Amino acid sequence: MNENSDKKETAPETALDTAVAEEQTQAESQAMFARYGKWAVFAVCVVGLPAVGMFMYTASQRAQVRRAAELVGAARNVVQLQKVVDQYPDAPAAAHAKLAMAKAHFDQGNYAGALKIYQAFEQEYPENYFVLAARLGIHTCGEAIGTTLYRQGQSMAAREKLEEARSGYRRFIDANPDHFLVAQATFGEASCHQQLGRLQDAQIIYEDFITTSTNSPWVQLAERQLAAVERDIERTARGEPARETVITPLRIPAEPAWQVPETFGP
Repeated sequence: MNENSDKKETAPETALDTAVAEEQTQAESQAMFARYGKWAVFAVCVVGLPAVGMFMYTASQRAQVRRAAELVGAARNVVQLQKVVDQYPDAPAAAHAKLAMAKAHFDQGNYAGALKIYQAFEQEYPENYFVLAARLGIHTCGEAIGTTLYRQGQSMAAREKLEEARSGYRRFIDANPDHFLVAQATFGEASCHQQLGRLQDAQIIYEDFITTSTNSPWVQLAERQLAAVERDIERTARGEPARETVITPLRIPAEPAWQVPETFGP
């Protein structure tokens, strides 16, 4: 992974944060005018300053939304992101800050910490646009915990976690077949099969993805992963152990051009 990719991986995307904030601000402004607009015009004529004060307060809220988005975009660590959440808990950017915090914990190997944030996000923001990203993050953290347990020699606990993650990935795919994160869920399910020793199941998933997603930017990665699985199948046929699968990389929702991860296997 090159340096530029690393920066995209670790830093929240300012453009996305600002777009989310501006979109919600515009929607809130339109809704307020639709509900109070005529009354506000009348109030200015009759009572003057109180009505002006109401709109000044609204402008202050908009400024806070923009400021929160700017701080999330500039944040470079969990401490800075937490400050945004503490100072602007009701701003749209606070939700994205929490996703960024979860990913930062994941990147540091703190999978339990990331999992806790994703689970809280799902409960706190059930209608948020990014709730599916948090849901996928829960399964990805489960897979990572399972992989870690396997490497520590706790095979029974590892298999339980990996099977739970695989099932979660499958539910995500079935419930959200057209979501832009479904490709990562598909790769996650295949990865769990690989680690559970179900190489033929992983092979089928990659083959199906390549056949049905010819225009997807993920196809080349699927082809590489399929080749790795096929090599593993050949190894096991010779009585040799399969290779150890590397943890699936985690992604914060990003612009389409940034949705293709680096390969997570040879």
